[in-house]
Amino acid sequence: MSNTLLEAMACRCPIVCTNIPENLELVGKDAITIPPKAVKPLADAINRMIDEKSLRKRYADRCYEKVKYNSLSNCVSKLESLYKKMLGE
Repeated sequence: MSNTLLEAMACRCPIVCTNIPENLELVGKDAITIPPKAVKPLADAINRMIDEKSLRKRYADRCYEKVKYNSLSNCVSKLESLYKKMLGE
């Protein structure tokens, strides 16, 4: 799992990344993904993010919600609730 992507998502930055499985698991369809070592598609994706404000905002907001939902404190809270439910508390 990429800390760089997680940090960018937490900062509400729109993501352009390679389409390797680890990255796709994090961003899903909420980023522009490109093949590794693809220079022209990378440049095109960056330019698209620069040019399309609504796209930047949509991707940034969606990634932020993903990282917020999967934050450590939220995961611990969900796990705690599950344990309490299982114990009948």
